Amino acid sequence: ILYVEDNVANLSLIEQILEARPDWRLVPALQGRLGLELAREHAPDVVLLDLHLPDIPGEEVLRELRAAPR
Repeated sequence: ILYVEDNVANLSLIEQILEARPDWRLVPALQGRLGLELAREHAPDVVLLDLHLPDIPGEEVLRELRAAPR
């Protein structure tokens, strides 16, 4: 799971929830551009995406993810 989220409290909450799923791996990204890089590197099965990010809008991250061949 790639989680693109700039709010550390939200990130911590998801980390706590996923502790019950040790077979799932969480890859956090605190900025949109980092999220795009990590998506290319890890090819996650699931992406949780904040729409209000400090560097680029979440909508732009989503457009770029959808445009990627993988």
